[in-house]
Amino acid sequence: MSKKYVWAGVSAVAAVFASGITAVVVRRSRREPPPVSATVPRVEDLTVVGDGEDPGAVAS
Repeated sequence: MSKKYVWAGVSAVAAVFASGITAVVVRRSRREPPPVSATVPRVEDLTVVGDGEDPGAVAS
């Protein structure tokens, strides 16, 4: 085998390894996970209304 084929193989393996590392870093760098649906709000965004409270009032 010539040195060109060895370097091509090593370069291909390095490129695959680097792209895998990049994918992991980008995925972990997200600050907030994407919403499940554009029309359904997150549970954290819903307001809790107790007994006798005004449903139009904003919970604090």
